Amino acid sequence: MGVFLNGNWEIDIWGKIRRATESARAGILSSEEGRRTVILSLVAAVASVYIDLRDADVELEISRKTAEAYKESLRIFELRLKEAFPHRLK
Repeated sequence: MGVFLNGNWEIDIWGKIRRATESARAGILSSEEGRRTVILSLVAAVASVYIDLRDADVELEISRKTAEAYKESLRIFELRLKEAFPHRLK
């Protein structure tokens, strides 16, 4: 009977070691997946911010060109006004 219990005890030890090894492997794999998830999230965030920045650059360029167009329109209207009423404007 003592041999039988001793054999069961050894089998249990190997099972315990196997489960510990599987647990460690699962922990490593989950931490690797976690690292990949963090990297993927970071890359996605950087890409999103870059796209937002490029959109803002385009909007800024459009605003600058619009301001230049309004300045030119104002200049033209002022010239027309001076031509139409030269004695009223100083």
